[in-house]
Amino acid sequence: MPDDTPILGLPLILAAQAQKHVTHNEALRLLDILVQLSVLDRDRAAPPATPAEGDRYIIAANPTGAWAGQAGRIAAYWGGVWVFVAPRDGWHVWVADENLLVIRDGGVWITLNALPDSTPRLGINATPDATNRFAVASPASLFTHAGSDHRLVLNKATATDTAAILLQTGFSGRAEIGLAGSNALSFKVSADGTSFATALSMQPSGAVALGQGLTVAGDAGIGGNAAITGTATVTGATTLGGNATVGGTATLARAIVTGLTTLNGNLTVAGTTTLASATVTGATTLNGNLTAAGTTTLANATVTGATTLNGNLTAAGTTTLASATVTGATTLNGNLSAAGTTTLASATVTGATTLNGTFSAAGTTTLANATVTGTTTLNGNVTAAGTTTLNGPATLTDATVTGTATLSGPATLSGAVTLSGSVTGAALQASATDGTAGKLLTTGAFGLGSATAPVLANLDATTTLSGLWRTVDVQTTGTWPPVATTTALRLGTLTVTRPDATSLLQSWLQADSATEWTRRYLAGSWSAWSRALPVTGTVAMSGSTPTGAILQRGSNAQGEFVRFADGTQICTQVLAIGPCNLAVGSLFQGASTITWTFPAAFVAAPIVSGLTASTTAWLTAAAPTTTNVGLRGLAASSQATTINAHLTAIGRWV
Repeated sequence: MPDDTPILGLPLILAAQAQKHVTHNEALRLLDILVQLSVLDRDRAAPPATPAEGDRYIIAANPTGAWAGQAGRIAAYWGGVWVFVAPRDGWHVWVADENLLVIRDGGVWITLNALPDSTPRLGINATPDATNRFAVASPASLFTHAGSDHRLVLNKATATDTAAILLQTGFSGRAEIGLAGSNALSFKVSADGTSFATALSMQPSGAVALGQGLTVAGDAGIGGNAAITGTATVTGATTLGGNATVGGTATLARAIVTGLTTLNGNLTVAGTTTLASATVTGATTLNGNLTAAGTTTLANATVTGATTLNGNLTAAGTTTLASATVTGATTLNGNLSAAGTTTLASATVTGATTLNGTFSAAGTTTLANATVTGTTTLNGNVTAAGTTTLNGPATLTDATVTGTATLSGPATLSGAVTLSGSVTGAALQASATDGTAGKLLTTGAFGLGSATAPVLANLDATTTLSGLWRTVDVQTTGTWPPVATTTALRLGTLTVTRPDATSLLQSWLQADSATEWTRRYLAGSWSAWSRALPVTGTVAMSGSTPTGAILQRGSNAQGEFVRFADGTQICTQVLAIGPCNLAVGSLFQGASTITWTFPAAFVAAPIVSGLTASTTAWLTAAAPTTTNVGLRGLAASSQATTINAHLTAIGRWV
């Protein structure tokens, strides 16, 4: 016969043993320590200076003093000395200062109610979905610092993507603030949630543009670099002290221009004539031959510096700039109207040239023979009804091309560009899966904007480009997710992203069930497929793989239960036990055994524990089955009333 019990290690009274009360009292002391185990703290490594009788602790790592060498054990102050008990797997303890339950598993204490480090979706009083993976429904949200600074980061993948805050009314967009399709900060507004107008934009250089115009009722002072591309009305005294660009119709009642200022639109000054009250103090150079067959108006202007043609230049006949040599940064800011053919064919442009006004050509516009050694920027509205050819590096900011356009050099389309015809050529993708660097994407490129995404040949290919792909049973080979066992179950879409040239992330959405599976390729090998699980719902298990929700909660007349995706199940109940008034030796017990049927069955007999609502009564229990356990109350003195018992059963549902 062993000397102690196998579960709690209680000492047994041996046959013909002397001083049996010593062994019996030691067993009672261990029971008093371990039954309904609750500790004050689990983070202490040194015993308290003045412990109270019955105080219990879980000893932290590297203990000192009277606790030295007892890390991880339960320390109880009993009879004026510290008693140490080695815990076993499956024991659970209530930690009073943290208000949580911990359980011993694998030789360490773990927290039952801890959330996972990562979850694919999270909703706070709201339901998340595949796009809005984090959803909050609340009157307000607070993000505060954790000691000093606090920064909210919105990160996008590339410059042409969007990172913005969208303000809605009734889930219809009305304003958007952020990096919308570029690295410029923009403020956009909308009246219908579909069409957005850019009211304000700020370039990475710091330049500010007012795209819809500016109205200032009083005096205005602009000291830095400003760009106003809409209509500007300033009715007070105006000072343009820095580099200013006014691209629309400008009304400046009393303007003083002291910096490098470009007035690109129609300029109205309340002085004598068009430029009558303006003073431009820089040096003026006209390098080419200017021929105007019609009426040119520069009346009463004083121009002493680098030349800016700010007004409306009207030429009723044919205007020729063919022999002009432009060696500096030249700006033609007004509206150029030519009723005949405008030719720039023989022009040599060696500097950075900007044509900012509206350039209209009723015939064929040819830039084919131009020698452009710098960067050419056409910032205004360019309309070409015939054939347009740009052989050098070109930037078209706001262009409408209704005829055939040939861009044989590198081209940058940075504004509102309208191409009315079809765009073809070697600069476009040869197919929806063509990933050649420098080519333009077409509709359907890598599954974007088409009715059917391209079929992926091999799931395990490490050269697959980023995009949206389609998987089909006999056409797609490789390692499938474990649920893809038949032809129907292998139909789905695969999203591929590449953090860098040597790694891949795959997200496969199964068409049959709309479930998502993910894996990654890193350091030369693929990880196993893992399924995205919902946080709550019905748990399920296939083999050893969870296939349902992370957490399932339920209740019935037999109590409440919680099931976890790893197979753990916890059942609780408050059960009334009868009066404990039946004398058994020096104790009193209930007249009969009370059976607690678990609210959900276990796959194997669970660990059952409980406590009573009385300080002088406790519970005894028979060996539990997978579905129930028999209980009976026990008391030191006769208890004439019914006592509530708070019960817990911990085990596995699978």
